[in-house]
Amino acid sequence: MKRIETTTDRMGGLNAVYAIPLSCFGDIEMDYATGRYTITLSSTDGVLALPTDGGEACSFDEQHDRDDNGDYWQPVVSGVIPSPGVDNAIDIEALERGEWLVLCEDGLGNLRLCGDADVQLTFATETVSGVASSERNQVSYTFTGKLGHPSRILATTLDELFID
Repeated sequence: MKRIETTTDRMGGLNAVYAIPLSCFGDIEMDYATGRYTITLSSTDGVLALPTDGGEACSFDEQHDRDDNGDYWQPVVSGVIPSPGVDNAIDIEALERGEWLVLCEDGLGNLRLCGDADVQLTFATETVSGVASSERNQVSYTFTGKLGHPSRILATTLDELFID
């Protein structure tokens, strides 16, 4: 009999979010013994790290559904870029115009890859200044896509991917 393993630790939020262009993506391999995946990057030059504000402003959500074409999964990675300005404008526009694989680490240290070589996620934004000085001036963003498989849980660590 198989059993779904659980933990009592339920720390929410995302600790890290990376937008990876397909040109920087190397390979993905599955370890059939563990059911986990490892990835390699051909380059880190085009990878963009997004702020996570200590995990409180970012989230991962993935819905599963079925239509006439079969099962599909829709990952959504959402977050906030505080104090948008001229320093971030070029990178934000590049994100808006591109398609991305998204790597995110949740509050428990689980690393997920959303997207693959065939289907990448798109980046949408809403920029607000707030009405009062007590409100946030920020860009809210969402990466979304429609995949033929759930986001892959990785055995690869961030340290292995981004060795300085």
